Amino acid sequence: MRFVPRRLPLSMLISLLMMAMVALSLSVALWLFIGQLRDTLVQAESDRMTDLARVVANQERVHDALVAVNSDSITPEESELQGEIDALRRALGVDFIVVMTPESIRLTHPVPERIGRHFKGGDEGPALAGEHYASRSRGTLGTSIRGFAPVRGADGEVIGACLLYTSD
Repeated sequence: MRFVPRRLPLSMLISLLMMAMVALSLSVALWLFIGQLRDTLVQAESDRMTDLARVVANQERVHDALVAVNSDSITPEESELQGEIDALRRALGVDFIVVMTPESIRLTHPVPERIGRHFKGGDEGPALAGEHYASRSRGTLGTSIRGFAPVRGADGEVIGACLLYTSD
């Protein structure tokens, strides 16, 4: 006796096809939703970093420290700003707050040995030209979102920049 496979009824085939289409549609919708949500979260964090950088850049203490360093009355290593910025960094829950001169010399950094050295991000140029913005980059700590803001002197001239940095 030979075995003859039974065919599925047409209604069963249609039902299976409909279930597969629904599952595929839901999968695509979920994928699109997650992508949109991730983009929204990155944009919100970028806006937060930029806003915080602008607030730090407008602090009188930051302005005074940059004026003092730019007028050669103190060196970056002698700046007392680091303690205040470090406390602010912890309060804001960000990884780094860096204040830098127009020559990209760091006045503050969570790693004290890096104070007085050149900033190595490579994307600080627009901030030192007067723009505020956010950038996303991959570094030694992974992918990060960085907010930049210029620090302006009394005459409106850029005297430095602030950078806030948080990892994804």
